[in-house]
Amino acid sequence: MSDVYLCNNFHDLQMAVSANRMTNKLHDNGLIFSREASPHSGVERRLFVCDVDGTLLKSDHSLPQAVVGAARRLVSSGIALVLASARSPQGVAKIAREFGASSTAICFNGAWVGSLESRASIQSQALDKTTAQLAFDLTHEFGGAAMWFDERGATATEAGVDLAQPVAAVATDVLTVISSSSSLVGTPLKVLSIFNTCRADDMGRKLRDALGEKALVQRSGSGFVEITHPTISKSYSAEVVRRRLGIRPENTLAAGDAENDIGLLQWANIAITVENAVPAVKAVADYEFPSSDEAGMAKAFRWVIKG
Repeated sequence: MSDVYLCNNFHDLQMAVSANRMTNKLHDNGLIFSREASPHSGVERRLFVCDVDGTLLKSDHSLPQAVVGAARRLVSSGIALVLASARSPQGVAKIAREFGASSTAICFNGAWVGSLESRASIQSQALDKTTAQLAFDLTHEFGGAAMWFDERGATATEAGVDLAQPVAAVATDVLTVISSSSSLVGTPLKVLSIFNTCRADDMGRKLRDALGEKALVQRSGSGFVEITHPTISKSYSAEVVRRRLGIRPENTLAAGDAENDIGLLQWANIAITVENAVPAVKAVADYEFPSSDEAGMAKAFRWVIKG
């Protein structure tokens, strides 16, 4: 793979990486290759950027011990494991500690990159206040609930608190409840729109149409629509981390399961997914492992170590 240049925006970065991929599946009976060269060709793989929810974690948000053990062995082997999540730094920190992963993490879908220990940011890019307010209000107009995330925590209105509270609890985020969106302050790193799962795709399209080029609108977990600054993504921030670590592009791996991971998998030299991933992610992945509920990433980590 040729070098990847740090571009001015998300779309340029996507064009700078190869999306010409073929999917391989790893099952208990072995690996089926559909490329001439083995991915384990003697090149040291030193940076693994990995999504969290739906990839590492099970559908109930628990962390399989098999994944913890395999991740620790991965880190012990000298491979830098960097978590990339739609979660806040608070929501990622506990998981990173379990793994012994790098203290550097990519949070809020790439809108924040920094140290989980000191919470000092390497890079952060907030949404424009007017755009964020519009996204927040449209979410409620479309029958959903919106959450306004910054580095201090999350904010939701009284009308949306029933849907917002479980989300904040899973990620251990501090949740502030306000009476109306007119009380929102500052500029958020992301707005999370929550809908019934059966409506999320349609509502995501409506938000994308309404916000246009002012925001990047992506699906993540079940019922979730992520809204961030239009030039920021997991892939953009993964490239920032790679360059800071001085790691060659051919030594990169990534794993993910949802729409907001597609660019990240296209960025990596080796792209990994799990059986529960959405079809669009499987289409750009090189290798597919068992589902997150079956601790598929434990097999993926062990496979990488053996390489």
